[in-house]
Amino acid sequence: MKISYHTHTARCKHGKGCVSDYVEYASKNNFKVIGFTDHLPFSDERLAFCRMNYSELNDYLNEIENAQKQYPNLLIYSGFEAEYFEDSKEYYQELLKKVDYLILGQHAIKKGNQYIFVDNCQSEEDLNLYVDAIEKAASTGYFSLINHPDLFGLAKEKWDEVCIKITHRLANIAIKYNLPIELNAQGMRRWSRINSRPYAYPFIEFWEIIARDYPQIKIIVSSDAHSPEALNDDAVKKCVELAKSLNLNTIESLDLLNQKKPK
Repeated sequence: MKISYHTHTARCKHGKGCVSDYVEYASKNNFKVIGFTDHLPFSDERLAFCRMNYSELNDYLNEIENAQKQYPNLLIYSGFEAEYFEDSKEYYQELLKKVDYLILGQHAIKKGNQYIFVDNCQSEEDLNLYVDAIEKAASTGYFSLINHPDLFGLAKEKWDEVCIKITHRLANIAIKYNLPIELNAQGMRRWSRINSRPYAYPFIEFWEIIARDYPQIKIIVSSDAHSPEALNDDAVKKCVELAKSLNLNTIESLDLLNQKKPK
């Protein structure tokens, strides 16, 4: 796979390498496209322990702009992976005047004054709040991709009826708003707390439902690289093979021209 639309740097505090490291690797390995989507920081520094500092935002964008000038033969996009919070709608609108695209990585929900990560959303109520946030985000038109839609499975000890319901809800959101969903390789690099699973995610049960009931949904395989060498490592190759084995409706590129740009 020689395309990456989901790429992080060390600025997110849990990755390695700077923009130039990734671009150099991509160029040497004949990549066609690399899109940078580090985790979006917020001015109030919410979730800051696993996001770049808000003060770094312009430096990050300048790094990408410099790389675009230095590597004219490589298509380099600027973007962010972002949670959707309704109190930040104007912020997303302003960002889309500066970057090429946003992708929706809903890792947490806001409940009252608390931020709850999805792997702690163990009740059906909280999981539905998680899906509500994804639907509200999709309805804005600001996002080009729903990242790791099966991430909610981390909250459960086993795949159950609630997981099945959530899967169908998410699939119908993707169809309603014509949004591709992501088969994410990062989970294959992570240990699973459930001994019966060889890795954290993808959840095969989720993707079997998509393959069987929603063959029209577009799916892009993403590295979710947090280091340059992860752009096309064994985890990516395993996800490509999984997609082939299930005959998923995979696509190779995102339609960034139709990203909703605020005026």
